[in-house]
Amino acid sequence: MTSLAKGGNAPVPSGDLKVVVEWASTPGVDEIDAAAFLIGANGRVSGDADMIFYGQQGDRAVRFERAPTLVPNRDASVFLINTAVLPDHVQKVAFSGTIHRARETGMHFGKISDLRVSVQSVQGEVASFVAPPASNGETALVLGELYRRDTGWKFRAVGQGFASGLASLANTYGVDVEDAGTSSAPIPQPQPIVPPLPVPAPLPQPQPVVPPVPKPINLSKVSLTKERPSVSLEKRSDYGDVTVNLNWSRAKPGGLSGLFQRGSGGIDLDLGCLYELTDGSVGCVQALGDSFGQLDREPFVALDSDDRSGASLDGEWMRVNGRYFTNIQRLLVFAFIYDGVPNWARTDGLVTVRVPGEGPVEVRMEEGSNAKRMCAVALIENDSGRMRISREVAYFRGHDDMDRAYGWGLRWQAGSKD
Repeated sequence: MTSLAKGGNAPVPSGDLKVVVEWASTPGVDEIDAAAFLIGANGRVSGDADMIFYGQQGDRAVRFERAPTLVPNRDASVFLINTAVLPDHVQKVAFSGTIHRARETGMHFGKISDLRVSVQSVQGEVASFVAPPASNGETALVLGELYRRDTGWKFRAVGQGFASGLASLANTYGVDVEDAGTSSAPIPQPQPIVPPLPVPAPLPQPQPVVPPVPKPINLSKVSLTKERPSVSLEKRSDYGDVTVNLNWSRAKPGGLSGLFQRGSGGIDLDLGCLYELTDGSVGCVQALGDSFGQLDREPFVALDSDDRSGASLDGEWMRVNGRYFTNIQRLLVFAFIYDGVPNWARTDGLVTVRVPGEGPVEVRMEEGSNAKRMCAVALIENDSGRMRISREVAYFRGHDDMDRAYGWGLRWQAGSKD
């Protein structure tokens, strides 16, 4: 393994790689947002889709995963990279970190301890770089670059800072972003003075068709709280591939925290939803009873396969086909402790709803009765064509109690996943 100084480089193997951005947990820092940029020979991306981050998680060539418990007492984000399927035009992949809500908290990289980026292959760690402390109030850093060299790949330690945040960094690579507190409105330009047309006036010419300006990527996260319980998204005819993620703490075995180790006899926390369609159909999507749903026909909601092993670092996923959102009236997203000792406070559960082109909407399960195994976390509603997402965080003893509280009208019986 090669430890790099700023500006240094080292060869890395081709094929499947893992790039880990990690940092010491720091009071006052909510999160460091990691991003990867797929850059061509001109030093810029070919389009906004070439920025991979929490709101645009990529594909099998480069994929983002949040991994807050990958390293003890540290936070981390992971990029899974397959160099064999990277498009030929991509000459390098640059990795960055940005302090979330830096302007509100006054945090910068001079206050962050041990910010580290490493490249790992299937054999283990290949190269690493610890960014030196920033001294000029930087809130965004380019940490390193994975780049082509002849027929192989190398990794370079960069450590370049940007005091104006991710929007400035992204614009350097040609990505148009809409960050919190910024405006993308153009500055009005003075109109030229046009002399009168000679007589006879020429026939009017058809005006060229100007294509609409693409909407910038929205980087702003929305955290729903008691003070801000809901958010309404811009009305669309097609919301695309909407994802719902449930993640929670996976503490190390031993002591009380071992009760929450998945795959080690600890908590099995499940994601699901109750659905109501505009034609009045109602039902439930969940692993219990093998009711995994389907995307391309009713109910237009599907749960990924139930992970009871704890192998997945990014929790459980449910997908909503936003192309059929006009057929959906409401979805009640819930978390259910199928197995293990209930202790909601220690799970540190988080549900995140991602809609393409919008910032992620987060709901935390911050309180609750440990005698109740069911939590109604969020309500997704069709509000005259707009998608409205509301924080619920209401706890119940079981499915039937939650059903009665929200008036779904289903009949329930005991079930099992075994």
